[in-house]
Amino acid sequence: GNTAAWYGLTAIAKLAVSQSISVATRVERYADPKQVLISASKGHSFQSWGASLGADTTLVKNLMWRNELRGYFASQPVFADHDGYSKTNAVAVSSLSVTF
Repeated sequence: GNTAAWYGLTAIAKLAVSQSISVATRVERYADPKQVLISASKGHSFQSWGASLGADTTLVKNLMWRNELRGYFASQPVFADHDGYSKTNAVAVSSLSVTF
């Protein structure tokens, strides 16, 4: 039968600036040339690089606030935007997490 493969790689570095604040950066690669998990635009295969820079702030013992800027870069126009599709995408993310 037919087979298809996809893969993803990630490298993360994190530095504690103080007891309650840390900064992190991430670089990632994702490839799904046969569209096993991600269906890309106009029959393009989905293959991209991503990078992010973030800051984590521990507000109290079990509550963390994360702010992050992410950028994504593809070889083909696979990211939907207001003009159709683009080879790049960017997002700002803010989240709260609780641990038990």
